[in-house]
Amino acid sequence: MSSVLGHVIGTVALLAMLFTIVPFITTFGVIMVRSIVRHQLIQVASLVSSKVLEAYRLAQRSNVDKMLFVLRLDIPEYVTSTGYYIELFKDSEGFKVKVTSEKSPHVYAEVVIPISPHVDNVIFKTAEDTIQLNSMMIIRVSKLHSGVKYPVIWCMKDGNFIYLGLGILKRT
Repeated sequence: MSSVLGHVIGTVALLAMLFTIVPFITTFGVIMVRSIVRHQLIQVASLVSSKVLEAYRLAQRSNVDKMLFVLRLDIPEYVTSTGYYIELFKDSEGFKVKVTSEKSPHVYAEVVIPISPHVDNVIFKTAEDTIQLNSMMIIRVSKLHSGVKYPVIWCMKDGNFIYLGLGILKRT
């Protein structure tokens, strides 16, 4: 009888360990994957931030009153086999890039663009429309998906105002 009791106690102990260790390992794995995805989203956001800053500085330093140009974004199509969305916005801390995972919207990265938040002549355009050029068209978007062909940062200078946004370049 004592050997049966020992087997029962051992089996119960093994089941208790199984029911506590498996959720712990699963949770740990999910946390690690989210951390890796977030790190890669930060890298994408930093790249986009540097391109937005480059466009701003080009427009700011030009001697022309009216101009329009685009800078191509060389961004990865996927981050850990999932797509993502890129947004530009301004809040109380300044101008920012937000990159959000397509599968998990609660996993995102925000990077501040080093443009003074007190600058009044910089405007992020989030209206969705098109700009027609000679043989090209810029489709302006509020959120840019990672899988599109020819993603760009577009910049338009009109007098003292500099308009920046995300877009897709297409041939017409």
